Amino acid sequence: MDAARLITTAISVGAPLFNNGDHAGCAAVYSSALAELTNLAPAAFQPRVLEGINAATASRNDNDRAWALRHALDDVLARLRGGGSESSSVLDISKLRWVPVDDRVMGGSSRSRMNLHRGGAAFEGNLVVEGGGFASVRADLPSRGYGMAGATGLILRCTGDGRSGYKVSLRTDQREGVSYQAAFAAPSGVAVEVALPFAAFRASTRGRPVPDAAPLRGEDVCGLGIMLSRFDAQNGGVTGELAGPFRLEVHDIWAF
Repeated sequence: MDAARLITTAISVGAPLFNNGDHAGCAAVYSSALAELTNLAPAAFQPRVLEGINAATASRNDNDRAWALRHALDDVLARLRGGGSESSSVLDISKLRWVPVDDRVMGGSSRSRMNLHRGGAAFEGNLVVEGGGFASVRADLPSRGYGMAGATGLILRCTGDGRSGYKVSLRTDQREGVSYQAAFAAPSGVAVEVALPFAAFRASTRGRPVPDAAPLRGEDVCGLGIMLSRFDAQNGGVTGELAGPFRLEVHDIWAF
């Protein structure tokens, strides 16, 4: 495993632990990753690795320790990305051409857009349940499998509005009209990192499950989308009342 993949894998495991209140468990995962980086990371990055380890040792509690380690991991990963490591990052979301695809295609009246800004993008709009019940934006990737070949999932860093009907949608070139979706919770006003293994994505078409679809593979992905929907991709059921204005800040998306 290379250094970039080691870091993104550690974050995919540690971030959910931290978000669920297990700061000690998160710190243990990050600490193990930094220890491995003493052997894997380029020599020029070693001072930052050791600085992170020392800062964690001097921390007063598990929360501070986890953050000291995480800041070091983020700094090393950013430098690896700057060196052209495409495998550690899916894409720059601000450079994609996002197109709204809302329930108006089936007679609904929901509206959405991806509002690009410094530091990321905001998926925002208004969801109208009557006559439809979904709003989404989609973008084509620069190339098939871009940044995802060999990966096992995605990490989404976002700040939500408390809704539970948000989903990441991935399109492949394997079957026309089928997308793979994974739902996630977006707590209000709190930045979280959501790990979405490809195994957790469910194939669907027009809100209905496709049980015989091929397993999702990163190398087949050609499109990315963000969605708010009242439909459950796994069984086609309704997730609950989600109508009204919405906003999801999307800070980063990368593969692990």
